Amino acid sequence: MLRNGVSLLETIVVLVVVMLVATMAPILAPPSGAGKLARDVQALLLAARLDAIVGARPVAVLWRETENVFEVRSGDPLGTAQEACLGPTSHRLKVGRYGRTEVVRGLRNHVVWLPTGLGRSCTGGAVFNGTIELRGSRTRHRIIVSAGGRIRIEAGP
Repeated sequence: MLRNGVSLLETIVVLVVVMLVATMAPILAPPSGAGKLARDVQALLLAARLDAIVGARPVAVLWRETENVFEVRSGDPLGTAQEACLGPTSHRLKVGRYGRTEVVRGLRNHVVWLPTGLGRSCTGGAVFNGTIELRGSRTRHRIIVSAGGRIRIEAGP
């Protein structure tokens, strides 16, 4: 039997397929440079905090604007938080590896993770809370660092 038009069932099937493809597109799209950098900075901060706890020594994460790099420096187990900011560099994360991504705002006073897992600033402040802002070609990301060790990423347009 010959018919003209499309049945309701065929229309529903096509709409379901279109919705599935539209839902999967953001997941399958490669992440932006800013998104990759945000995750890597978050991992760097968490690894430094873990190193401070396990190694029982202060560990500093510094933003070097002139060099466009994040640095991790370790202090002496009996040293102060300020001394950790001057200690030897153990790791460097170069922002230039992430394409057209820039750090709009870095950690102004840096962060030092103490062996207790709490954050302080390199200037000797009692409690550290800071935000790192990244801007890529498509998105902006904020990395919020709290004194208690919580580090989260907020993404936006």
